[in-house]
Formats: sequence, structure tokens, C-alpha cells
Amino acid sequence: MKASDVQGRISKYCSKNKIYYNKTIGMSKAGFPDVIVVRDSKSFYFEVKVGADKLSPLQIYTIKQLNKKKEIAFVITSFEDFEKIMER
Repeated sequence: MKASDVQGRISKYCSKNKIYYNKTIGMSKAGFPDVIVVRDSKSFYFEVKVGADKLSPLQIYTIKQLNKKKEIAFVITSFEDFEKIMER
């Protein structure tokens, strides 16, 4: 499975559940997470890494900054990881 497959499943999940979803690849600064999800006025940021993909130092820094006050940024390797977080 590729990161784009996981992102596609996230998009379908969000559409089905009427949750705002935005794929940020290609339009954001380097290091910013791939996906933003807003549910019940709460924002969640997801960096999708599959297989041998690894976080860059800038991605690690950005996720730490986003998580300073609350756990809102996540690194996921599958759609099931995403589902577990959204079902909390």
C-alpha cells in the first residue's frame, strides 16, 4: 500500500462521515503534515508514512510544535491507524 492509498481511504472516510478533510501535499511549506482533518471544531494533522518512508527532521520538528499543547499531530502508517485516532 502507498501513502496515496491511505490518503484516499481517509478522504472517503471523511466524506462519508461529513468530516472536513484537506490534503496539503503540494500546496504547503516543507515539513507540514500531509492531511488536515477538522472534526467537532478540533483540528488533527496526519503525516502519512508507509513502507520505508521516514520523517524528515523538519517534519519531526513541526509535529512536536503542533503537539506542544495537545496531541493533535500524528504519524500514521495505515488507514487503520487513522481510524483508531478518529474513534477516540
